[in-house]
Amino acid sequence: MVLGEIACALSSLTLVLKANGMAPAPNGCLYSNIQHPAFTSLTLPLENAEFTLIFNLSTLTTIGNTKNSLIGMWALSPTVFTLLSQNLLLVHSDLAVYYPTIQYAVLYTLYSHCTRHDHFISSSLSSSPSLFDGAVISTVTTATKKHFSTLLGLLGGLLLKEHLYIETRRLLLTWAQEISVLMKKSDTYSPLFSLTTFNKFCRGLLANALNEDQSICLQTCHCIMVLSSSLSTELLQRVQLVNSAVRVRQAYGKLLKTIPLDVALSVQSQPRMKDISLAVRHHMSRAPSSTFHPQDFSDLISFILYGTLHRGGKDPWLERLYYSCQRFEKLDGRGCADSGKPGVVPQALLKNEAVLWQWAAWEAAQFTVLSKLRTPLGRAPDTFQTIEGMIRSLAAHAVNPEQDVGAWAGSGGDGDGHHSNQLRLALLLQYLENLEKLMYNAYEGCANALTSPPKSIKTFFYTNRQTCQDWLTRIRLALMRVGLLSGKPAVTIRHGFDLLTEFKNSSAQGPDVEVLLTLLAEALCELNCPEAIQGLAAWSLLTSGRSLGWLSSVALQAEGRFEKAALEYQDHLSAVTGMDCSIKSSDCFLPKFSNSTSSPKHVNNGDNKKTVLLKGNECSSEVINFLVNKASQCYVALCDWASVKEWQTTVHTLKQNSSISGSINLRTDLNYIQALSRFEEGDLAECATQLELLPGEDYSLLSYSKDKLDLKKLLPSMSPDPIELQRAIEVQLLRSAVSSTPKATHQEPKSTPSPDMLLRCLKQTGRLCLGPLRLSTLNVADNLPTLPTLQLHCSSMLENTLIGQEVYALVIKKSGGVNSSAGNITSLTRNISSLLELSLKEQGIPHITAETSGNVAQQVFT
Repeated sequence: MVLGEIACALSSLTLVLKANGMAPAPNGCLYSNIQHPAFTSLTLPLENAEFTLIFNLSTLTTIGNTKNSLIGMWALSPTVFTLLSQNLLLVHSDLAVYYPTIQYAVLYTLYSHCTRHDHFISSSLSSSPSLFDGAVISTVTTATKKHFSTLLGLLGGLLLKEHLYIETRRLLLTWAQEISVLMKKSDTYSPLFSLTTFNKFCRGLLANALNEDQSICLQTCHCIMVLSSSLSTELLQRVQLVNSAVRVRQAYGKLLKTIPLDVALSVQSQPRMKDISLAVRHHMSRAPSSTFHPQDFSDLISFILYGTLHRGGKDPWLERLYYSCQRFEKLDGRGCADSGKPGVVPQALLKNEAVLWQWAAWEAAQFTVLSKLRTPLGRAPDTFQTIEGMIRSLAAHAVNPEQDVGAWAGSGGDGDGHHSNQLRLALLLQYLENLEKLMYNAYEGCANALTSPPKSIKTFFYTNRQTCQDWLTRIRLALMRVGLLSGKPAVTIRHGFDLLTEFKNSSAQGPDVEVLLTLLAEALCELNCPEAIQGLAAWSLLTSGRSLGWLSSVALQAEGRFEKAALEYQDHLSAVTGMDCSIKSSDCFLPKFSNSTSSPKHVNNGDNKKTVLLKGNECSSEVINFLVNKASQCYVALCDWASVKEWQTTVHTLKQNSSISGSINLRTDLNYIQALSRFEEGDLAECATQLELLPGEDYSLLSYSKDKLDLKKLLPSMSPDPIELQRAIEVQLLRSAVSSTPKATHQEPKSTPSPDMLLRCLKQTGRLCLGPLRLSTLNVADNLPTLPTLQLHCSSMLENTLIGQEVYALVIKKSGGVNSSAGNITSLTRNISSLLELSLKEQGIPHITAETSGNVAQQVFT
């Protein structure tokens, strides 16, 4: 009778929905097994149907929650589990949208029943009934054998649904969390991870990783963290770190530390990143909504240029800025939950920093154009001058790092201060990129990518077209320097080729072209494009008749042939300055080159072409400074610390005896090199001494109070250059490793930092590593950047080492063979790997060393 009333209530509800055009006709096969003849002709009123259904479900709770109940698990037909998981699937269809309480009641009753019986995990592993079991118990065990697999499939399918009541989703995630903990409780449950429905269960979990509700994201993160060691590679790579909520970012940052390093760094296509790219592209192609007002522009540009926040509050200010600019009548699908429609931005993506920042940069540029360059910064000339002044200030800092960046270094002494400086620089470049596109669209027009602005705007920019183009030409060289400073060589290349076109058309010659080629060569070298650098040399010879031989040396470095590139840099400098710039350490490379691959100083290069050396009057001071630093970079990439020191001495002599001494600025810190050298030699005491000479207060001098650490003491440099931040993080990791190693305890006990202090510093360092990972999402890249990800894992491994846990560390170490072409892993990466390996060896913790030479990786277990 109870089942008959349930079937009658379901039939009544579906008939009402069908009559209102809100649901299809009821499918009788879904609950045909529970229908009763007495209720066939009965139709319950809408008010009573929902109550009847929930009341009858509650009557099954007592039977379903009785431990080892023969009636609930076997005697009833269908059983409680079969009824709730298979016969009532109709409640999970369109019925759940209009009557979510019914779906919740069914799921909660099933959850209560499964919790009472440990989710049927034990019975799912029983291959056959025990000989000591009674006949009835054996039958029950056989009947419940597939319950767990059915349960995983049900949870996975429901979690994948977009339209799900929030309380129901929380119940499902709580349920999934309990199942995950039970599955990892014992090794005997390992066969369960190979179930087909387990993969569906995991996909359902990961579909909630970027939910708009913060509690849902945190619950999902906890479930994934429990199962992280058992998830497949394809599933792990979908974990996101881009939520705008601080707690969610911190939780997924901890999760990233548990993911194997090779999985985290693997390059795979990410569907979520494609969604972000499509959302940004769709917004750019839309007509302007005109809801971005001067106050909104003032708030955003104040943050970008000066690091000032005018919008306080508990919620993320960028998210509130977005919603304040939305109008209901102008939404047209923006922020809609129905992501199946073309051009619709899923609601979950509005919690994504990459989408919000891209939206803000585009709206700010669009406001600038629609207001005819009259902004809160002033009139059109004032707007241009303010932006140009900040760009030139940053470009001057790029040329001379000792020069103050002025107003750019905003306030902020916590970990977000370093991330904020780099984020603002990326936003400034993105804003200018968007501004140039929109100005071009205003005075030239665009076929289909961008909508046409109003006629008055087109007339204004067509009239002032030459002024806008002259301003862009004037700042392009500075933008190239800022692009290199921000770690975005693609920006430098784009502006560089635009300048090359303009120089060619205007027949410009002289130092400007040479400086331009220098910046282009440096950007192409960072992207490992030797062929493009050789093309620059051919272009220069064709257009100006000048043979820039040093470009071939940069091509060698971009190809990863650091030894030969360093030798050629020395030869070029010797020809330019008239002094012998070669170092003795380079002689050890010469016998290994053979006749076909030697320095241009001796025979021919690898292509049997003679290298043309420069004369003293053919090279600008900036090119000389470029060659000096490039030679040093080659030796650092090879971890040849002796050659780096000798090169420092040679450069110092060159500066004393040369007329261009003021333009030579070697950016390699000798104290930093000394610390790395001593560390590799195993002289940890001297390494600790050298580390004290580097910027940042030593751990032994920090206060032992429980207050928050002052990062201004640990990382005093607030430069927007990401290389400086990466180096500062590595120094902190090196200090932690040396301080925790017994060999370095030659100091007095009072000066040795406590393990608690080291753990606090490492946790703070790990939080700093998350900044570059968040910043990388602005590029909408599929993979995470290598070095920050490796630094994050290293800080986590050092933490585990200090607290005495047994960990298996994946350490990447690259051999510096002669003419090795593996330039993908920097010296910073190798140094971190080395310090981790040493620290693990000192404490006798088992670890894995993956040695790589070139692009071939071979794992060696030690």
